[in-house]
Amino acid sequence: MEINILPNIYLKEDGTFDKEKAFILCGHIAGVCYDEEGFDRLVNEERAKTERRIERTLSAGHHSVYDHIYINFNLKNIPKILAMVINNEKQYTTSEKSLRYTKVGQNEKISPKEEELYNKWVSIFKEEIKKKYPFFKIGNIRRLAQENARYIITIFIPTTMIYTTSLRQINYLASWMDKYIKSSSLDSSFKQKLTSSMQEFIDNLRKLNVLDDRLMSNEKNRSLSLFAPSYDEEYFGHIYNTSYKGSFASLAQAQRHRTINYEMNFLNEEEYFIPPIIKDKL
Repeated sequence: MEINILPNIYLKEDGTFDKEKAFILCGHIAGVCYDEEGFDRLVNEERAKTERRIERTLSAGHHSVYDHIYINFNLKNIPKILAMVINNEKQYTTSEKSLRYTKVGQNEKISPKEEELYNKWVSIFKEEIKKKYPFFKIGNIRRLAQENARYIITIFIPTTMIYTTSLRQINYLASWMDKYIKSSSLDSSFKQKLTSSMQEFIDNLRKLNVLDDRLMSNEKNRSLSLFAPSYDEEYFGHIYNTSYKGSFASLAQAQRHRTINYEMNFLNEEEYFIPPIIKDKL
């Protein structure tokens, strides 16, 4: 996994984040609520006064002022499931490589067997889609075939994305991942791989000088929102709560509707989804 920060005023020449400079701005902003003259005066106050305000807000848990700093991360070779983990937390913008418009195997590191099966099913889907929808353009057929064939690819397939969030939020995300790593019973290969990826994610952020232990305090003991401890009772009214079966691919697509909250859990027994267009061919 590789994480870079896109150009911004807090990016140092060595590619790391100028956390001190960002904190100073947040320290000035933190004083706006109490200063009669406002920000224009605060930017010229004594450095020591600003630093004391920074320390007070960080240690007291008044972290909202650190949401004023946004960072654009270029995430390379991040496992798809880890992308889903961070995409499930609100307050972000993402632009991710699509397996509808791009073909698996061109840059991703997957097993030869997976690539063989993927290419096999891309061809089968193309043939069946063309039969059923002869009026579709070639490009549409190819994209639909690629989108359906991705079902057989591991959810740990590497992907690439630009992920934008605030300085506070990225620290909170790292703290929630750290909590997941420490509290998770590594009773499955899924959890082992995911916690390993989370640790690599955190290590990369530390190298970039983005993380601060005071912002990662997690005093309210919050957790990652994607993983549900259990299924809640269904309810339909002005709001609704429901549970249904779905694939990882369908969950990732559903996350694009960012006003809806999603959680996931594993079935007690494994099941497999077969797209209807090929169901009768098996």
